[in-house]
Amino acid sequence: MRKAVKLPVPYIVPMLCACKTQGDLRLVAKSSTFHGTTDKELQKREYRDGLIDIVDTDSRIKVATPIPDMTEMTYCIMINSSSTNDGTLISYAVPGDFNELLLYDYGNLKIVIDDHESHTTGISVNDGRCRHICVTWTSTTGRYELYLDGVVVANGNFAQGATLQGGGSLYLGQEQDSFGGSFDTHQAFVGQITKFNMWGRVLSEQEITAQPDYGDIYSWDFSTLSMTGSEVKRLVNICDGGSVIGDPHFTTLDGRHYSHQGVCWYTLVKDCSNVKPDFKIIAKFEPREDNNSGEFKTRVIAINITVGDEYANVDKLDVVTM
Repeated sequence: MRKAVKLPVPYIVPMLCACKTQGDLRLVAKSSTFHGTTDKELQKREYRDGLIDIVDTDSRIKVATPIPDMTEMTYCIMINSSSTNDGTLISYAVPGDFNELLLYDYGNLKIVIDDHESHTTGISVNDGRCRHICVTWTSTTGRYELYLDGVVVANGNFAQGATLQGGGSLYLGQEQDSFGGSFDTHQAFVGQITKFNMWGRVLSEQEITAQPDYGDIYSWDFSTLSMTGSEVKRLVNICDGGSVIGDPHFTTLDGRHYSHQGVCWYTLVKDCSNVKPDFKIIAKFEPREDNNSGEFKTRVIAINITVGDEYANVDKLDVVTM
């Protein structure tokens, strides 16, 4: 028996995960349908827990929260990227000093504080895995430390005695070559960003290992961000494997990234242990109606999830047939 129901988009958030049992890889669909959750509660969760997917070099994310003067600080951010350009994670500029704070080049992380010569760390984070990155610094000694996934991987001393000026322009994913502008696409971030937080003090190793969520200078919140471009906000965990985004870009469960344009029903995930899969997700791709670039681009217009003898189909009007 088939029935069609109209479900509000925010309540349908499909995610994929993988679990291994007795040597067999089994794929599981986790339903993020929030029964009994109000629109306000769902929005609050999205603002605090969501990530931003940046798929092109023209996208910009500006943090609207004012930044005060600081003589010590910590900032943390979570990313997932496999891009090979000199992508910028954080760029903070003030009038007359466009590199007050800068973290860029995810193939070989470089740190700039108070426009002093950047410290090249030799640390790469563009391996297609979710990464938790923190930088601490104090003006008293000039000591900085770079943490990757809770472990100190680089340190040194510079910008001793400096005061970071407040009232500046803070961007994620783009590097400012002037105050609030002159962005260089070769230094743009491509990938996923979430959980950027900032403190006006040096966090301890224990605090950073716990991946704290709320900064006393800035706490990650979609409602405080001004976004320009084709970035997409998603209510998913940045460390969960498997996704299809854009027009379209694929990330496999083991973190590999592909782009493919085709008009057809394609299998995204299935259980390969049986001729008749116990679990399968397929999606239908058709040309984009809003594409004026002259290039051939497609997008998902329907998705079908099959578990055993039951299935659910979601079309482009968000009508679910079961």
